[in-house]
Amino acid sequence: MKVPQVWSHVDFTEFNMCYCTKPGHQCTAICYENYMSRMKHLFQNLTGLRPTLKHLRLAYDIDERKDKWLLCIEKLLHESNCRELATVHINWKETPCRPFWLDQVNHTVSNYSDFISKYRHRQRIFVNFFDYFTTVAKNIEELILPFDWSMRSVECLGRLNRLHTLVVEKYFVFQALKQDILTEMLEGCSSLRKLVLEIWVPSGREMTTYEVSSKTLRYLDISQCRGFYVSHIDTPSLKRIKILRQQWNGPLVIRDQVELPCLYKVLASGAKNLELINDLKLSVDWFEVCDDPLDSLMKNVCSCKTHKSGWAM
Repeated sequence: MKVPQVWSHVDFTEFNMCYCTKPGHQCTAICYENYMSRMKHLFQNLTGLRPTLKHLRLAYDIDERKDKWLLCIEKLLHESNCRELATVHINWKETPCRPFWLDQVNHTVSNYSDFISKYRHRQRIFVNFFDYFTTVAKNIEELILPFDWSMRSVECLGRLNRLHTLVVEKYFVFQALKQDILTEMLEGCSSLRKLVLEIWVPSGREMTTYEVSSKTLRYLDISQCRGFYVSHIDTPSLKRIKILRQQWNGPLVIRDQVELPCLYKVLASGAKNLELINDLKLSVDWFEVCDDPLDSLMKNVCSCKTHKSGWAM
């Protein structure tokens, strides 16, 4: 077990916080302390082995200063051979095993401000961590992580020339995403074939609609987004898209006061090689004739005036 090549697949999320099987057992802070001790011992052993990592999965709050997970992760990456690291799933915003009741929180304005400050501080830590991470592991092919959509993080993504699958989960809610940042990400990920986006942007009368352009993208999933309305798409290789009607992510407005693009027209003009929208198999001439099944689907997923009924957004 002390052969570095044996530890090519490392998944820290497989370990439970507590393994006590006694009837009626309730976990306490001691259980989490024991969990941290076990995990840090594993980190230490792996660091000493200098493994050749190929697949890595972990879920630790990098801003939890008492637990010091970030230090453990960075040491492991520094000592490991990451040239063959291909699949990575990192949840850096929380430690699922950490019980919520360890932090005694009173819901006051002061504590809410502290929460927001900590949230932003964690994001700044992530930017530096991700910069280092994409320097030591440049051959990643599949990446799943919460994303902050800062320009520096997007530029770091561009280092991953072999990246073909990217799943970006939301970090900020009501995040004002600029078009040039989205464009930079799509242009920088020149080998991307599968993209899953979870972006929650604010909705309103003056909201931004987005353009999606990629020559390589074959699969796009924007079903988990909120307020992310696409007005133009240029994806000649796209074969499948997953979409849901965007939830209005802002103050209530009358539908006639907002001009939203028609999804059918957007897709028909810029993604003519589509074969599937959600689970609906498209006809050969779908971009010329919107048949009944496709029209029925659009009435469920499109927010334009033609397809959405009702007076409010």
